[in-house]
Amino acid sequence: IERKTASLIASTCMLGAMFAGGTSVQQQALGRYGEKVGVAFQVVDDLLDYLGNQKETGKKVGNDFLEGKITLPLIAALEKANSDEYEELCSLLTGDRSGAETCEQLRGLLEELGGFHFARSRAESLVGEAVAALEIFAAGDEQESYELLVSIAGYILARKQ
Repeated sequence: IERKTASLIASTCMLGAMFAGGTSVQQQALGRYGEKVGVAFQVVDDLLDYLGNQKETGKKVGNDFLEGKITLPLIAALEKANSDEYEELCSLLTGDRSGAETCEQLRGLLEELGGFHFARSRAESLVGEAVAALEIFAAGDEQESYELLVSIAGYILARKQ
């Protein structure tokens, strides 16, 4: 996950701080913020792939599953599954994934095994870490920027697309 969205956002945040004349400490803080926000964004994207509404997301629900992508909710469910549940998950993953009922079956298992809850909690934790990385900007001249970045981090958890 860190190599996808997170690296891009972290680099962008660091470069923004660098070009604005920020100190090394500020650049690193914004880099940490970008990394955490980027991972949280990807985790929420993984959740929306299973739980989102196609009209709101603009993407077919279950697309990651159809493409055989292993996402955090699935990883969490696989780790928590007993041997029968693990076998059932593997069967769904290696079998014909084209049917809507197969995706619904997987979705039910991920819910039952806490995969969605784990991923949502992880996204919330990452957003908290992102906001904590910004504490050096909380007072003084950077307060308006700080509040904007905190707001962006919060939006990531609330987004529907």
